[in-house]
Amino acid sequence: RNKGVAGYSQLVLDVGGVLPDKPLRKVLDQIADRLPLIHGHVARDWLNLAPYWKVNGRSSDDSVIPLQVVDLMADQSDRVDRLLCDHMNTPFHLKSRHLRFLLVRIGHRQSRLAMVFDHSLLDAFGAEMFFRLIDQTWQGHIDEISPRVRQTEPAHLDHWMRRLKSGRKLN
Repeated sequence: RNKGVAGYSQLVLDVGGVLPDKPLRKVLDQIADRLPLIHGHVARDWLNLAPYWKVNGRSSDDSVIPLQVVDLMADQSDRVDRLLCDHMNTPFHLKSRHLRFLLVRIGHRQSRLAMVFDHSLLDAFGAEMFFRLIDQTWQGHIDEISPRVRQTEPAHLDHWMRRLKSGRKLN
């Protein structure tokens, strides 16, 4: 799905058995707490106009990774595709929201965990790594991992204002 500058995609894991939602919610909260970068948005520096990823102070609404849980009976498995489609096609309503999850539990035999991700935050490889981060956090390794994630980086844009002005002259 396209949302202007970037688009978003969905990654779905098919899990045997019932995936409990409370530990998953706890894992997502731990990740959101330790990696505030995922709640940022694209902005421009007012002085040199260079684009950057702005991370605002946290409020309770936008520092949560949404998790919707739907329980279906085993004979309602035909509804799963529609739920996943609706989950994918629902736009993000906050500029600082780039991830959301849907957990569909089908009877007692199967679960599907879907993550919609914004490409301004993650590419496909990053989304796979985010699922790995969920697994590592579930196993209790978030305290070892989070300090290694680089939260800041220089813009690496030299002479941005000069290039902007030269573009104006050319036009």
